[in-house]
Amino acid sequence: MIRISLLTGELVFTALWLLCRAAVWVRQGRIDWKREAELLLMYINLAVLIRFVFYPFFKVNGQMQPLVIDPDKLFPPRINCIPFRNIIDYEIRREAVINIIGNICLFIPTGILLPILYRRLDSFRKVILTGAGLSLVIEIIQLLLPNSVTDIDDLILNTAGVAIGYGIYMLVKSRKEKMETERLILRPFEETEEDLALILALYSDPEIMCYVPYDLLNGEQAKAHLKRIAEEWHREKARNFEMAVILKDGGTPIGRAHFHLQEENDCAMIGCMLLKPWWGAGLAEEMVLAMIDHCFDELHLHRVIGLCHPDNIASWKMMERCGMRREAYCRKNVRYIKNGQERWEDELSYAILWEDRKRDKEDRKWKRQKLHSG
Repeated sequence: MIRISLLTGELVFTALWLLCRAAVWVRQGRIDWKREAELLLMYINLAVLIRFVFYPFFKVNGQMQPLVIDPDKLFPPRINCIPFRNIIDYEIRREAVINIIGNICLFIPTGILLPILYRRLDSFRKVILTGAGLSLVIEIIQLLLPNSVTDIDDLILNTAGVAIGYGIYMLVKSRKEKMETERLILRPFEETEEDLALILALYSDPEIMCYVPYDLLNGEQAKAHLKRIAEEWHREKARNFEMAVILKDGGTPIGRAHFHLQEENDCAMIGCMLLKPWWGAGLAEEMVLAMIDHCFDELHLHRVIGLCHPDNIASWKMMERCGMRREAYCRKNVRYIKNGQERWEDELSYAILWEDRKRDKEDRKWKRQKLHSG
């Protein structure tokens, strides 16, 4: 017979957690402390699950009872494969209510944390399958515990808790999808007259579209384009996200920003367009810096790319001011379509890494401190 106290169990779990994280640090060659702070929430969530799933809820004579593993009592295993049978069989209704609420509530944080911490879990189906898989692992482990029952009811209720948690996450996310800078608000495009007017103003102006490899759009084409980019926000496995750029002061729509995610490479390509009255005011730089920070701080990417035509001097100079470095001059790399005619054009490739942005922030912080101290 093996007896494992709660303290011993949590210490073993903590040691395994740290070993796994250390392996990740060695492989990546760095420690992202913000990411570790976020993962600490999952550690706490799993530690709470260990406490309430594997250890008796009530104390005996004021003492927390240990986890008992007795090989002599493993057979026959206690398994219930009939949904809700054990709940219905409870003689005391209060215990049934506690069991139902407890099994659901314990897994609500899991449903919230999974899509926050792991961006590849970007759909209801993936989160539910992952949460159900975690619950199934717990139920299998309970086969080794003589005082526990491997119960399909727990699997169903745990999965329901994950679904509720994911619903809470999506509700909060829908209100936080917008980004803000000192002077701007970036929000998802919507199928409204205001956004349609913005799309048409941007994509029908020859000067704005000069270095964009697409032809000008008319009213119907602009409407179809707006419909497509607005629907993209609600697609599973979406990669392209376009946002309307709004002035905080007055709420005037003035441009667009876009992200193209390349999750297989932990990378994103970003871009932006502004209406001509707001050129030269530093708004593009402000927007791009916010987009870069979003890619690193919220999406946990390691690389952000920007592309532009070599003749678009204002664009590549702005990227350089944002800390991006020129990595390539690609000859005849992009097919332009103008007035229905195709032609090949050169392209510049700029990029910034996570460690570059971190270093830039530290340098600016040091310069500000030096300026204030001086």
